[in-house]
Amino acid sequence: MMCFLSAIFAKRQSLSAIIMRRLLTYLFSLVSLTAYSQLPEISRRDFTGQDQIIYNTFVGKCDFMIAYTTESYWWANKFNYSILVLNKSKWERLNLSYRKKNNGTFSKPVIAKATYDTDLANKLIQDLSILSFWNLNTDSLNIRQKRLNDSTELTYSFSDGVNYKFEILKGNNYMIIDAYEPEFFLKKIPEIKEREKFIKARQAFEIALKNNGT
Repeated sequence: MMCFLSAIFAKRQSLSAIIMRRLLTYLFSLVSLTAYSQLPEISRRDFTGQDQIIYNTFVGKCDFMIAYTTESYWWANKFNYSILVLNKSKWERLNLSYRKKNNGTFSKPVIAKATYDTDLANKLIQDLSILSFWNLNTDSLNIRQKRLNDSTELTYSFSDGVNYKFEILKGNNYMIIDAYEPEFFLKKIPEIKEREKFIKARQAFEIALKNNGT
């Protein structure tokens, strides 16, 4: 009798373990689906020299990446990126830095990592999508001419300013979205609404990265 009861108890334990494993698998799949369903479609292959460092560092090593940096004449040889990376349903926040050597080559990137909350990452991706950030065009974001009439254009300039740049990687596809001094040129040429979207997207990214979710 005791052996019979033990067998029943063992079967129940085995059945419970199977149910639990299936439940965990389902929950994991659900989380994975949520993480990947919000990702934007990237179909471009943008490369301009040093940008390939970011591409080469992450291609084939993650499912999605969005990197942000600022560029200026005043720190032209130093490169610092704030990055969000998704790989196997897990988000990480990275700080990546490297420099340009005197001989023109680049140093090996130094990377610091920290986990990042999935909900915060998904919210950021959603916020950027609402702003149509993924559809922004670098050429439109950097228009400096304002048409006054059919025969006259006014060109604005800004010396030694800051260029704000995003690099986005998904699979083998890679996209650059950048804008030079967008606040200044938005005031001068307010009809270029893409700049306003870029500024809001940049602010959303900067705020999100201040809270690493850990």
